Amino acid sequence: MAGSEYRAGPSGRFSHGAPARGFKKLTLEREEIAEMDYRPSKAEGTYRLLVLRKTILVEKGQKRLLPQRRYHFYVTNIPAAPLGTAAVVLENNRRCNQENVIEQLKNGVEALRMPSDTLVPNWAYLVIAAQAWNLKAWMGMVLPARLQARQLMKMEYRRFLREIIEMPCQILHTGRRRVYRLLDVNGWSRLLLEGSVWLKRKSGYLTGDQGAPRAARAGVRCV
Repeated sequence: MAGSEYRAGPSGRFSHGAPARGFKKLTLEREEIAEMDYRPSKAEGTYRLLVLRKTILVEKGQKRLLPQRRYHFYVTNIPAAPLGTAAVVLENNRRCNQENVIEQLKNGVEALRMPSDTLVPNWAYLVIAAQAWNLKAWMGMVLPARLQARQLMKMEYRRFLREIIEMPCQILHTGRRRVYRLLDVNGWSRLLLEGSVWLKRKSGYLTGDQGAPRAARAGVRCV
């Protein structure tokens, strides 16, 4: 067995369950990776076979049970020079993340629900629902804080609705101005406002060093 590697898993990364209700709590303790040559009986060439072993701690209430070991296998013909052992696993996990996108389209925005018995209305519904998912991704792409941007892009759609889209806002009309006042400030409020200002600067909507908005002359601003 060649190319053996070890990666410590972050505590609680795969933590599931609620001990208070008697469920098992699973915590990833570590990951070990090994690589070997693999040649199927009818194959002309040799492939790389990677084995990933995950050690998972199991707790139930106040009791610690025997740890679980789960094995994952990867077969690839990509040479080791451009993609090392651990990089193959990371790349595969990145590509498999598309399954999460499909799951969110199905259960988050419910894009795969067929509200009609004819093709065209169902097609229109699918497009509109997909645009709702794209809105979340676009908002993440324009946030200047990259860590929070990645968190927003990976956020489940129902949480996105609850914490951002359904954020209560009071609209005030004062003279020639329209003021939008956020009533429920959470961790995303300031980031979204900063992202809005950054986007307006990039698009030329805000001008000058002080960022005086062109819309101020039209009486529109956010606080």
